[in-house]
Amino acid sequence: MGGGGEAPPVKTNDVLILIGASILLAAFITHAWAKPIIIAEGPVISEYDLFSSDEVEITWVGNISSIEISMDGMEQMTPDFVESSMIFKASESGTYKFVIDGDEGVEVTVSTSRALMIDWLLYPLGAIMLAFGLWKRIVEDNDNDDDDEILDALIED
Repeated sequence: MGGGGEAPPVKTNDVLILIGASILLAAFITHAWAKPIIIAEGPVISEYDLFSSDEVEITWVGNISSIEISMDGMEQMTPDFVESSMIFKASESGTYKFVIDGDEGVEVTVSTSRALMIDWLLYPLGAIMLAFGLWKRIVEDNDNDDDDEILDALIED
């Protein structure tokens, strides 16, 4: 260690429990935390990497004047939108740029729905690591209980 001290070794099961719980917490925060964007001065520009068939849903409170979508800086499209929401489905994979313009103070929320569900793989990965770490801790504790038993023995000459 940096101070010249000594630390006990960390058990593998503790590391697995810590990493599994961290992955589960990070996945939950990533999916649950949808922070709305407030339009201040000028349009809001957001870029998303999408696979084909991914959907982007844009909802807002207030007046939106235009939504422009371009892919990799090439094609420009302005979709039709209903009163306070719009759903865009990506036709091909690439980086999509969304330019949203409206009145000042409009609150915009953007959420994506992935076709391949790759971002949901974090939940089973974290759960497997956490469960394996807990299982390994229980097995080690049971093995240590057997070793801690005091055996009385009579030694004869």
